[in-house]
Parts: sequence; structure tokens; C-alpha cells
Amino acid sequence: MVSLDAGDADWRNLSTALALTLSGMPTKGYLIVKAAGERFSRFFVGEPELWCEIVHNDNLGADFQMPDQFEDRLRGGGWCPPSKGRSDNWHLLVGWPVRYRTYEMLADQVVEAFRQGLHVATPFELEVESWVEDSDKEFPTSELEDVTSAARQLGNLRSRSSARRLDRRLDS
Repeated sequence: MVSLDAGDADWRNLSTALALTLSGMPTKGYLIVKAAGERFSRFFVGEPELWCEIVHNDNLGADFQMPDQFEDRLRGGGWCPPSKGRSDNWHLLVGWPVRYRTYEMLADQVVEAFRQGLHVATPFELEVESWVEDSDKEFPTSELEDVTSAARQLGNLRSRSSARRLDRRLDS
């Protein structure tokens, strides 16, 4: 499903970090990766499965809706469309045991959903939330947060650099 090329290092790093984070989620752990406009993916580790969701078009504004072709790609990748009483979103249930390659393929699908389906321009637009049900503990998401904040910092550096170039043009 992933069509990342050499120029997509930030997205590739996000996929790698997401796979690593998913593989380390504890039982009753929740993970949400989200962008503005109600665009999100959400994960829950139950016993004995990993529940995965990607927001469906019915829950999005017109500017962020997935093209029909991308929804077909999700369906082809094993994702189920919303179903009454089950989920209002695209969903996938992964049973145990889970091989690491499965986490990698899942992460690739989610990254492509953000990038091509939900129109997220760069990983720096994403935020991460995590918690463990019935607990005040969080689980490690540092790899994932490092990627999104590193991309955010790079974006800020690019913005400052562009602003300086604009200031120099205005001064001349």
C-alpha cells in the first residue's frame, strides 16, 4: 500500500516510529495520532487483539475527505468500513500473536491514510496522545513524538528562514 519514495524520509520515519510504538503498547493501552480537522487514527490493545481505526469520511469536513480510490485501497488492505454497532470509522482487528512485520504493514497503511487519504501535508501536523485504561500511567511514545516534533521543528526552521528571506526582500 505504501508508495513512499526517497524524498519521503519524514513519512518513512513516522511509519517506523508508529510500528515500534504499536509493538510496545500494553494491554488496555490507547494511542491516538491526530491532525486538525478531526483527522485521526486510533488504536487499542485488548485481550487478545489490537483494534485499529482511521476516521471515516462521514466524520470529516469536505476539505479533508478521502477520495473514493483511497477508500478502495483501505478496503483492499483489509480495513472494514463503518458498521452499525461496531465502529463509525474504518476499522481493523489484528489478533495475537502479532509479528513485527504486521505492525510495519499496519503503520505503512496508517501513514498513507494520513498522507494521501486525509491530506496531511507533513508529519509535523500530527499530535500523539496515549494512556492506559484504569491507570494514571502512560506508555512510551517517545519515538513517535520525536518524529512529529522533529518535523515540527524543521517546519519552524523553514518558516523562520522563509521569513528572513522575505524580510531581506522587503528591506531592499
